[in-house]
Amino acid sequence: YYVYAWAAIAPHIDRLRIMTYDYSVARPGPIGPLAWTEKTVKYAVSIMPASKVYIGVPGYGRDWVTAVTGICPSNVASVIKPGAKAATFVMRDAQNLAATYGVVATYNEQYGERTFTYQKSYNGTTAGGLSTSCTATRVAWYQDAQSYTARASLVEKYRLGGLAAWTIGMEEPLALEGVRNVAKSIAPDKVIANLIIETGTVNYGQPISLSATLTIKDKSPLANVPVRVEGKSPGEVDWRLLANATTDIEGKISKKILLGKATTVRVYSEGTWERSAGISNEGAVVINRGLIISATSSIKSGESFAITGSLRPRTVGTTVTLQTLLAGKWVALGASAVTDSLGNFSLPVPAQQRGAVTLRVIAAGDALYPEKISPQFSVLIRSTIPPKLVK
Repeated sequence: YYVYAWAAIAPHIDRLRIMTYDYSVARPGPIGPLAWTEKTVKYAVSIMPASKVYIGVPGYGRDWVTAVTGICPSNVASVIKPGAKAATFVMRDAQNLAATYGVVATYNEQYGERTFTYQKSYNGTTAGGLSTSCTATRVAWYQDAQSYTARASLVEKYRLGGLAAWTIGMEEPLALEGVRNVAKSIAPDKVIANLIIETGTVNYGQPISLSATLTIKDKSPLANVPVRVEGKSPGEVDWRLLANATTDIEGKISKKILLGKATTVRVYSEGTWERSAGISNEGAVVINRGLIISATSSIKSGESFAITGSLRPRTVGTTVTLQTLLAGKWVALGASAVTDSLGNFSLPVPAQQRGAVTLRVIAAGDALYPEKISPQFSVLIRSTIPPKLVK
């Protein structure tokens, strides 16, 4: 339809279903010539992504009167004449219509459609009541299975979105079979998925922000595509679901996700007949554990004490070590401890001499978490000798 500004609306539409039929209506001719259809497609793909373009195919044919001999009965005289409105028929009835009048439809390679010509007689009376008859020469055009296959081949040639039929149910059974065979032969468009993770290291309890874009080879965005955000941690074989999303009109998704351990992340979209599965690049995310420390601020010299704490998330069996700062170097102080099932630990500290002791706690790293070092803190070791009174 020339009334639509295709180039102007292209960025704002999901699909353009082109009515590439009704080329011939008032005068006999093909319903939608193949060359005309291809010319229309070429223009469409020059101004928008080919994946948005759909070729319209008709499930009906038209049947025109081209000549009349004799005088037609009054009840049909107004419609059985050259130039009268064409009759229509559905594709699945076309062969029976031709056979009824003893003719065989032939395929026109130029137009990509079938046509046949036949004579039909009409008997009745004139307006004055006299018997009369006439014979009309009629020409029919319609698309069939071969026609549908030719137009489906344009989908393959220009990597279009597909076909749009008016209407499903009018066609002969072999028509859709022809389309199906072409569809099976078309290699799916390769999906390009690009994942971006805002930061690769976060603290436990802090979400990661990620985004992804899905396109095909010609850089057309894939809109309204369901996407799985998947993750896999060290020691795991299968990818697990982290979140679901759907691409927007620009083929993009964005998500905030909470992770509890080191995870490699990707996005994945299921494949269809028209596009391959989309598997993005992988992004590694490191999770820093939370290390909570409880320590006294001061204690008498000569008394032992303990530094307690916990790891978040709760992890059992993690080795925790206490260190003290001596002469500018960190050295181990006391025995190490191992976290229990709740992630808790207790580090015994042997009796210390009077003064300030600078300490820190280290939780050993493993495949799921990096080493965690607490901020340094101090414990004041007080003297046990009461101060003398000064006179």
